[in-house]
Amino acid sequence: RSHPDAVFGLDFPFAVPRAIATDALGATTHRAVVAAVAAHDDGDDFAATCVEWATANADGATYLRRATDREHDALSPYHFFVAHQTYHGIASVLAPLDDAARIVPFDPPAAGGPVVAETYPAGVLDARGLPRTEYKGTEQAHTQRRVRILDGLADQSSVAVPDAIRATYRDDTGGDALDSLLAALGVSGCRDAWGHEPSSLTGHIYV
Repeated sequence: RSHPDAVFGLDFPFAVPRAIATDALGATTHRAVVAAVAAHDDGDDFAATCVEWATANADGATYLRRATDREHDALSPYHFFVAHQTYHGIASVLAPLDDAARIVPFDPPAAGGPVVAETYPAGVLDARGLPRTEYKGTEQAHTQRRVRILDGLADQSSVAVPDAIRATYRDDTGGDALDSLLAALGVSGCRDAWGHEPSSLTGHIYV
């Protein structure tokens, strides 16, 4: 709210596959999807609703994916690896925003306020031809992979990272620090090219 000109890139699914939205959650707008997800007790409850519907109606496909998930080789938003991120991201981050920010591509440009966009660090790396895997870990090979990514970002995107901060990105074995840089980089490159799809239920991963 205090940074109306900012863009925030968040690494969790903002939505679910269309069939899950309309048939499992009974939602016909993205705001209704947000409300329906937030109405669940927790991530397990949310995932169970989606899995139950898909198992009964999707010809044996348990974990449906959005087109943008397939494009960037991301998991289903309710897959057990990410269902809790999806639930808490939608219920605890998107739902309270209400009209305080523009959630793209669902909200119109005229809405004002900061922009909140879904991104995916692995997709950001793919888009820049850099390795998307094996940079999270404690082995020397993982550290070398993080260094390679940082060098590649500096070469391709003119990202100037001070040495002290570079050390944080390099030495964070969980990769969360580097992921935050990738999220910021991914959405910063999409400024003013968000598109506007008010009828979309699935959204986009911006890289």
